[in-house]
Amino acid sequence: MRVTSPAPPERWQAAYAADPEAIPYQSPKFTQALCADGVYADASRCYETDDGRTLVLPLVRRRGRPDRLATAGSLPVVMGGLVADGPVSVEDIRAVLGDLAALPFAALRIRPNPRTGALWSEATLNAALRLPRRAHVVPVSRPVENIRSGLSNSIRKSVDRAARNGLEVVWDTSGSKLEVFEELYNRSIERWARRQHEPVSLSRWRMERATRAPTLT
Repeated sequence: MRVTSPAPPERWQAAYAADPEAIPYQSPKFTQALCADGVYADASRCYETDDGRTLVLPLVRRRGRPDRLATAGSLPVVMGGLVADGPVSVEDIRAVLGDLAALPFAALRIRPNPRTGALWSEATLNAALRLPRRAHVVPVSRPVENIRSGLSNSIRKSVDRAARNGLEVVWDTSGSKLEVFEELYNRSIERWARRQHEPVSLSRWRMERATRAPTLT
């Protein structure tokens, strides 16, 4: 494989768009947004195979440290793994792991898409430490009635109450609804504070700590 790092954004975007298993966290724009504040640097790697396929592995590393003292890996909290414009084999992943093993980082962590976890498990080198994780997948292609039957009584009652009150669900990718989301989130914190009989400032502090993304150290 021929390797380019960081991955060229155009080739990365093309591989991401062509991969039916790709998730938003694997897009080049997500990594660009994560690196925008200067804490992380783009360490993604682009692999070009002999048969013309492109594989991209999203990676970031902490800035301000030499490679031998730095940790690199999949994006904090979220899933990563390869995106590709063609099928990915165990041999492909094994070649990628061989490339990563030769890098000078103090540690390197990969958290692949769980739907490709079996391939990564089969390809993992002996020198790698594997930590099992559980992922929950909801088959949204099922009829709504089937999904509803799996909900608890309290959730079904909440869904019915929302429908009676005319709740409208809007999907937005432009960012125009961020203010609405922030307002609803703040209302939720105030409601949680009342339930816990605690000051709103304390509830807000606790939620900020609970939702703060862990960092690569």
